Amino acid sequence: MFITAKTDTKFFLGIFCVLLSFQSCNKANVEDSVIAPPEGATSPGDVGGVVDKAIGAGCAVVASSGYTFNSGSGTAKSPYYICTPQQFLNISAVKFSSTLSILDADFFEFPFMGSHFILGANIKFKDSDTEFFTLGHLRASIYRSTLLSKNQKEFYLNYDDSHVSNFVASLASSRHEFSGVLNGNGYTLEMTDYAPSQSRLFGVVALLGNGAVIKNLNIKDFNIYTRGGVNGGLLFGSLVESYPIQAQWTPKARGTKETIISDITIIDSSIHDAVANIGGLGGAARIYDDQKLTVSNINFKNVSIYGGLWTKYLPLHGDDTVEVKVNQFHNAGGLFGSVAVEGGEFKLDRFTVQASTVELKDVYTQVGRETSTGDVEYISNAELTNPLTYDMNFIYDLTAALAVQYNSKDAVWGVSNVIGSLTSISDSAIVKISNGQVIDSKAYFHEMGKAAGNLIGSLSMLAGKVDFLNLKLSGNILEFSQSDSSQGSWGIGMLAGVSTFAGSGGKYTFDNIAINGQISSSKGSFSSSIGNMFGWAGSRDEAMLADNLVSLNNIYLNGIASVAGSDLTSIGGLAGSMFGLGDSDDSDQSEGKNLISFKNIYSKAKIVTTGYGEHHIAGLVGFLSVGDYTMDNIVVDADLQVYNSSNFYKEYGINEIIGVNLATPIVKTSYVKSSRIDLESGMVDEDNDFSTYDAAAIAALKSELLSSKLWSFDSNGIPVLAAYSLKSIY
Repeated sequence: MFITAKTDTKFFLGIFCVLLSFQSCNKANVEDSVIAPPEGATSPGDVGGVVDKAIGAGCAVVASSGYTFNSGSGTAKSPYYICTPQQFLNISAVKFSSTLSILDADFFEFPFMGSHFILGANIKFKDSDTEFFTLGHLRASIYRSTLLSKNQKEFYLNYDDSHVSNFVASLASSRHEFSGVLNGNGYTLEMTDYAPSQSRLFGVVALLGNGAVIKNLNIKDFNIYTRGGVNGGLLFGSLVESYPIQAQWTPKARGTKETIISDITIIDSSIHDAVANIGGLGGAARIYDDQKLTVSNINFKNVSIYGGLWTKYLPLHGDDTVEVKVNQFHNAGGLFGSVAVEGGEFKLDRFTVQASTVELKDVYTQVGRETSTGDVEYISNAELTNPLTYDMNFIYDLTAALAVQYNSKDAVWGVSNVIGSLTSISDSAIVKISNGQVIDSKAYFHEMGKAAGNLIGSLSMLAGKVDFLNLKLSGNILEFSQSDSSQGSWGIGMLAGVSTFAGSGGKYTFDNIAINGQISSSKGSFSSSIGNMFGWAGSRDEAMLADNLVSLNNIYLNGIASVAGSDLTSIGGLAGSMFGLGDSDDSDQSEGKNLISFKNIYSKAKIVTTGYGEHHIAGLVGFLSVGDYTMDNIVVDADLQVYNSSNFYKEYGINEIIGVNLATPIVKTSYVKSSRIDLESGMVDEDNDFSTYDAAAIAALKSELLSSKLWSFDSNGIPVLAAYSLKSIY
């Protein structure tokens, strides 16, 4: 029926490779029995392509243009059926209230944005340079609304023309949230190229509201050219309960429903000229007390984000007219740009990111400042402690919003192939990243960078409970360099570039993680804190009321860090630099400590450096600062190669285990395989030194590993995760 408008497991990671073939242990990829290849895939972890699905029965007959949707009533039992591009755009159709003034609250109504929808066919859009694809963009929704008559649109346009100074600017920045259910039903949105007239809050949906559900949807060939994008993604721009400045909508109490994004596949798509809070899935998400964001079964292949420091906002639809400015490229990730958990729950489970890229390349960086759009000026001047005013323009994170001067030292911050910046803020915050893989992907930047990684760029565990479980990073490249005008990079790591643990009573766990990839730089002088798991990991100097528990368990590292340049500092097989301090000024302010445990870790990392002045280089941790550490069942079988340097190993801290050690770790049964006779152990206390292992010890530990059923060996004798498998959703 057509409708009208009204309607402690013991185990020892891969040390057993020494009993097998060293050559096989050094292979580039760690294969994993993850899933059977889906249709269109070429390997077990391959996402494959999007298979076209036949038109559903509900779209066998397509309604005429006079009907808003093909059928249905917008309820859970009878969702609106969508069969054409216009019907899809009608999700955000606008109508005017006949009893209110144009300046009154609720004059602009979105009657369908909280309803249930289902696709019955693949939807293919044509190229467009308008806000054609973004649901919830007010101005565009008015223009294309099928609920407005020609006279009503002319009334709006006439008012628009006579109130340019305030009305246009107000409406141009307005977005209405989608809080309904969109079931893609296995169908595909093919979006082609898109050049939005505004560079913020773009994507298929501008704003996700609390309780929104988007599921069973494929997206392909969606390429967005943003002119300097902030808060945008391919699926949605932001998830935040936003209260606009203007009076068209009335602020309401925060919702407590679970927001769900599940069974989403995106292939062959890109975002260009990104600046801040940009993600392949969503730009920014902020989860408050009693709220949940659950993201599951996400598959990306050949999805790219290209950063741009040169930014020019065009004076369209109320944007300020500004000259070209230099911006910091930050909070950009393959899935999410920025996720902040302020007391609720964020769960990302069962995800694959394959052959994807986050890149900032060939740009010129000198001292510059943020682009002076009205949005940024507003948030810089707003009372940021007031969540209502802050949410109105959730553009940059709090730190960046207050910093108006950027220079070549800060060109890149918080970039990765999954999440650019992840923060847990309160004691009740819960974060869980599990059962995921990043394969054959690349993060590249040709400027000075901080906090860059393949999984997380900047990880701030400030409170609560944070878990990283059952993760595989395989065949990825994290490549950085610098221009003639920039300085060295800092905080570069395959799992996370910069990780901060803080607060009181926090529990931060990393368990069952395999990492095999390459960190590379042909021009990296003065760079520091580079590691195959963490670049820089440590805590803040703060008074603590209770212990924080930081656990690293069951970790396999077989990556390569190859960095050329002078004065390279703190490079490690696991972490470049690690600081476990809490209240470090000995003022007895703290009742708690940061208790950091390493258990069942195998570092078969390879580190290659060239140049002069290299120091703090080691097979486990380059620089270990003060803190409370426990190490048990650790094997370091690293290959350290330092060229063009001699006679300074002791002095400069180039050692098998720890380069420079300012702590006294409690070391239990742990081992080192000496691969260079001229390198000395970095452990200060000989009683705590790692033992040199022999064949009998290795054989016993191998048996122990296999009995744990946590890991297995592939045909080449390489240990691989066996404790989980990703569910195929194709």
